[in-house]
Amino acid sequence: ARDDTLPPATPVKLALGCSDKLIHVLDCDSGEELVTLLGHTGELSHALFGGGGGAGGEISPDFLVTVAPTKPHSKNNEIIVWDAGKGQMHQLLSAKGSCLSCAFSKDAKVFAMRTGECLVAYTCGGASGSDFAIEELAA
Repeated sequence: ARDDTLPPATPVKLALGCSDKLIHVLDCDSGEELVTLLGHTGELSHALFGGGGGAGGEISPDFLVTVAPTKPHSKNNEIIVWDAGKGQMHQLLSAKGSCLSCAFSKDAKVFAMRTGECLVAYTCGGASGSDFAIEELAA
């Protein structure tokens, strides 16, 4: 029996990138496509949801960071921060070198990306809504 006094579970989401440069966000339980995001100039290489981190999980589970090589003819990356729940691009950044890997810290307060040229780290700020952003840490 379901206890209706408990908040509903946050759906598990999956972000898929295709050669059409679209990002499809799916509900893993139902398979339903929740939103389609458009913003990258190249094919998606990495996608990470950053929610659930920090004390009390204050970062929304709808915040998504995606990475794609910039096109045409560039070895840099576009990094886009999305509010996937609203289907809105939040922030556009760039990083040198092709992305080899990326991850959030366990508390979701730092996003790091390793490229062929360097390691770039970003602080994640703002709890929710329009104030969530990532900012490059000084070297």
